[in-house]
Amino acid sequence: MRLKMTALYQFKDQNMSITLTEKAAQRVRTFLENRGKGIGLRLGVKTSGCSGLGYVLEFVDVLNDDDLVFEQHGVKVVVDPKSLVYLNGIELDYVKEGLNEGFKYNNPNSDKNDGLWSASTIVRILQNEVYTGVMVQGRNRVISYKVHKQINVPEEEWFVVPNTHEAIIDRETFEKAQALHKRDTRTAPGKQEVYLMSGFVRCADCKKAMRRKTARDIAYYSCRSYTDKKICSKHSIRQDKLENAVLAALQMQIALVDRLAEEIERINNAPVINRESKRLSHSLKQAEKQLKQYNDASDSLYLDWKSGEITKEEYRRLKGKIAEQIQQLEANISYLKEEMQVMADGIGTDDPYLTAFLKYKNIQSLNRGIMVELVKAVWVHENGEITVDFNFADEYQRIIDYIENNHNVIRVIENKAI
Repeated sequence: MRLKMTALYQFKDQNMSITLTEKAAQRVRTFLENRGKGIGLRLGVKTSGCSGLGYVLEFVDVLNDDDLVFEQHGVKVVVDPKSLVYLNGIELDYVKEGLNEGFKYNNPNSDKNDGLWSASTIVRILQNEVYTGVMVQGRNRVISYKVHKQINVPEEEWFVVPNTHEAIIDRETFEKAQALHKRDTRTAPGKQEVYLMSGFVRCADCKKAMRRKTARDIAYYSCRSYTDKKICSKHSIRQDKLENAVLAALQMQIALVDRLAEEIERINNAPVINRESKRLSHSLKQAEKQLKQYNDASDSLYLDWKSGEITKEEYRRLKGKIAEQIQQLEANISYLKEEMQVMADGIGTDDPYLTAFLKYKNIQSLNRGIMVELVKAVWVHENGEITVDFNFADEYQRIIDYIENNHNVIRVIENKAI
């Protein structure tokens, strides 16, 4: 399980680092000693003219709630979560160059160390959960106090603290990036653009990924097992036919989702459903009112016995009858609440599954973003037919179950009315 912590101070995640050389640490210690106070050194970034962002160094006397603290050579370096996006992996050194001396920033996030955004920065953001606003610790640990070799810790044993700082990437985008990262995303030779179907196309028989090839300027896919080891069979299909078939399958799926949305709206607006909801609400109020009356009667009965108005035998007999009524009412209230909860747990037309497909209702062509969001796999059969597995399989079944269950409820209600 992923454990939650309430507070963090010392930051010890091997995937996040700020490095201070020994020379830089010695210089910072000297500054702090001369100053006479201070927790450590704050390293950050700020906007800086046309160049975009620049580095900031300042002494720290008080820590903010979301500050992260890295310690090297006895010196604490304090970084705020937003700056860590740009500073993760940086080395702070202190150098002398001729008559000049000062701190030098060796930042792997910058290709030329003259700016802070680079491709590696984006990749790091999209692969690290910290940037979704959570703090993750305990990914690595040493074997023992004697053996200092680092080993990886299973994800379920990590310490995860949600909402420790402002996120710079939303959870949905982060999860999509993880799904995309797991795919085979090969690019065209000499190009940076990823093929539309990269990581999606698989042989329906051997389940292996299919390989894209070109012959006479015609692109096609064939089974990798057949190409490499002459096992399985070719399963060849032209790229243009494959893409057209996937588009047609997606259009059919969207049409199906559209019909499901219409059926859900019809169910939710059905007069019998609205009447049943009102009936349950009224019955619950009446049952709760009666339960209060019987509880009050039970209390009064006890006082009547103690005051001598009724005998002990009468008290026991009446109390038994009241207790039976209370038990029946409590069971009825529990049932009514369950029925109301079933109706309250409905699905609206704004359900994420429905909106994910319906926003592409008028789709006429495919792109990589649509494939990643909606398609899980494309299976190619030997006869040239394809099968498309879509994402959200569990959500689809949930909606089907909701529609079937409500059809049954409507039939039961209508039969009762007859």
